Amino acid sequence: MKLWVYVVRRLILLVPTILGLTFLVFALEHLGGTAVFLAQYINPHLTGTARQRLVEELTLRFHLNEPVFVQYFYWLGAIFQGDWGTSTTIGQPVSTGFLWFMPNTILLTALASLFTWIVSVPIGVYSASRRDSILDQGVRVATFTLYSMPVFLIGFALFLTLGTSWHLLPSHGNVDDQLLPTIPDSWFDHNFSVSSPTHILAIDALLHGDLTIAWNAVLQRRTPSCPP
Repeated sequence: MKLWVYVVRRLILLVPTILGLTFLVFALEHLGGTAVFLAQYINPHLTGTARQRLVEELTLRFHLNEPVFVQYFYWLGAIFQGDWGTSTTIGQPVSTGFLWFMPNTILLTALASLFTWIVSVPIGVYSASRRDSILDQGVRVATFTLYSMPVFLIGFALFLTLGTSWHLLPSHGNVDDQLLPTIPDSWFDHNFSVSSPTHILAIDALLHGDLTIAWNAVLQRRTPSCPP
């Protein structure tokens, strides 16, 4: 089979897969009924006529009086129109949340990949050149052991050892707590504690000319990058 045919087939299969998964998640979120869903958007202290009016507005807005599959297609249409809704966590549009947090996610992924390549490639080459040696057998045992463990468990263990117990790497936050008061308020978006303009503190600190904050922010990213 030609490569382009394989790629096209996989892309075609991707469409129903995404539709099926998104519908499944959408339906599961609505299993608790409209009351549970609306509770995310209604102030619990709001009562009386005002509460009832808001419930009616939200019901019409999200088409909650329609069957779930109809609600799904309304939601899907809004997604394609760029309306991703509002995050109940940050109180901002979901698209804004992506702009704020996606850069750090990309940075974390890049650091994790770099860490993996730096560690795994030399070990793999060395182990392959000395087949069935003690080192090769040790690598096999370690590989099978790590593959059999959940990733979150490995990450938690690394946090406890490297961060909490041995204090070799920071264990939380974007920057050391002692350095946080030294960062000017002008660096941050006051609607939420994200640095500007790139929303990656290490890069923003470099742009503002503070090498100390930049290096410390890089260290803060290294600990969560360690898990495979």
